[in-house]
Amino acid sequence: MTVISQPRYLPALTYLQRLHFAETFVLLDNVQRQKRGFENRNRVLVNASPKWLTIPSKSSSRALIQDTIIDGSEWITNHKKKLDEYYNEAPFYDPSLIDLYYGDLEDQIALMDYDFTESLAYLIKNICRMLNFEPVLLRASQLNSKEVEEAEGPDKIFEIAKQTETDLYISGINGREYGILECFEQSSIGVKFHTDQPTPYSQAGYDFVPHLAFFDALFYAGKDWVENQVKKIPTLED
Repeated sequence: MTVISQPRYLPALTYLQRLHFAETFVLLDNVQRQKRGFENRNRVLVNASPKWLTIPSKSSSRALIQDTIIDGSEWITNHKKKLDEYYNEAPFYDPSLIDLYYGDLEDQIALMDYDFTESLAYLIKNICRMLNFEPVLLRASQLNSKEVEEAEGPDKIFEIAKQTETDLYISGINGREYGILECFEQSSIGVKFHTDQPTPYSQAGYDFVPHLAFFDALFYAGKDWVENQVKKIPTLED
């Protein structure tokens, strides 16, 4: 089972569920960053309203993800302070979880030459350790395949899936509108769509806001609850 997705900063629980379920998780970094996407930013809850935390970039918004360079490391301390400020009164708030996620990123990011994908892979692995599982991560840009390099759109997804020698590709629900089925229909690789929606939890008595950064659920619902959500068998549909 293969999942292919752009790297995500502060990913939501449904992303982490696919990450846990996949035998191989490919970071789709040989495509352009999505305008107003979630590769380098995500939302946290502040007084019932979502607020963005964004990793600054030196690269053009038209740059491929694999070529994106992070602008310094000062944002790390800033984001950690903001997470503390926004969630320190939440019932399951634990500052050690913030430290586990960021680790020694300030040092690591320089060793990685501020490479965006490598930095996000580092953070993703830290989340997985926090939730007690170890993913198999690959970078699409390192598959060394002419077919992958030359393909575009959903054809690129198909070529990447072929490189992983999988018999099943798990797509996000939006893949239906992206032409995924048409690209796979003549192949031996099956396609399933992950259709789980976020499970509501209490957010300080406010109306539930879904699809937030995973820290929101960690601090409002607790680590055990989050781990159960991430590790439950996903709902997959044809």
